[in-house]
Amino acid sequence: MSNALARTTVNLPADLLQEAKVFAAQNQTTLTELLKQGLSKVLGHNQNMKKKQTLLEYLENYTPPKGVKPLSLEEQDRRYREAMMKKHG
Repeated sequence: MSNALARTTVNLPADLLQEAKVFAAQNQTTLTELLKQGLSKVLGHNQNMKKKQTLLEYLENYTPPKGVKPLSLEEQDRRYREAMMKKHG
């Protein structure tokens, strides 16, 4: 796999994007890293993955962990901004 980077645009549902931003901030990572990990997993770059599936299939079948109450978009945005301010000043 090449280490060269390429810029792209991805259209995502707003709530999924917000959830990803919050997750990234809470886990001290970036959206880019989340997308890289997710795409690698879906494309079978993970040796433990037995069945390849499309990114769309993965996203359509995604469910948050049990017992996790979804945050409102406003709360997700607030947490993301707070985490980014801590990280980047």
